[in-house]
Amino acid sequence: MVRSHWSWRLTLASLVVLVAGVSVSWSQAKKPKDKDKKEPSPAVVRTLETQAEKAKTEYVNGLIEVAKGFEDQGLTEKTKETLKSILTVVPDFEPARNRLKELEEAIYKENTFEVEVDASKGWTPAGVAVVRDKPLRLIVEGSLRVILNEQTGPDGMESPDPANGQVNGVPLGALVGVVRDPRANPKDQKIEPFLVGSEKEISPRNDGILFLKVNLPANSQSKGKYRVQVSGNFVKLQGQ
Repeated sequence: MVRSHWSWRLTLASLVVLVAGVSVSWSQAKKPKDKDKKEPSPAVVRTLETQAEKAKTEYVNGLIEVAKGFEDQGLTEKTKETLKSILTVVPDFEPARNRLKELEEAIYKENTFEVEVDASKGWTPAGVAVVRDKPLRLIVEGSLRVILNEQTGPDGMESPDPANGQVNGVPLGALVGVVRDPRANPKDQKIEPFLVGSEKEISPRNDGILFLKVNLPANSQSKGKYRVQVSGNFVKLQGQ
């Protein structure tokens, strides 16, 4: 029998442990307006705190049922949003945290694509469209043979044009990437390459097409390819 992910509920006792010290009664938080005002009744305060803890428990259990319902309907993003709401109220609630992690990791297993990047070419379309703030994972394998035909001084080589040459501040021969919006004028887009290396997880700053290249000077000669596994939040372009 497969054990349900949703075999957990929050009890009042567990909530007291998870959020100990968080519930503060209004009567404790308010400052008396005059010196003659009565001190709050400890018994009343305890009753109110118990009611607050009970209300939180009911609220969280309600969110658990909502999250289960969303997942049963296949609405993964809404499920994750609801789990995050639970963790906002009870940050140390491990069942919600663990289920959220499982859902976030699932996309990397379910949605994968592989592309080869030829070292002798410039920016190469990776064949996928990415979405702003949606995480993407890149895993790179392979090796290259490179011959440089460059003159350099003690400060090393640099190329002012990352679209054609070496990206400054990135190791020679490393894989780099950039996201471009095909709908925008290339002259209006600021090229901001990022280091991929052997593995990289990114959350793109904007929607667009992922491009990859090997970080080499324009006058170098190279042989070989990198194999790049793309996984996570992306859509394969038509024809790929």
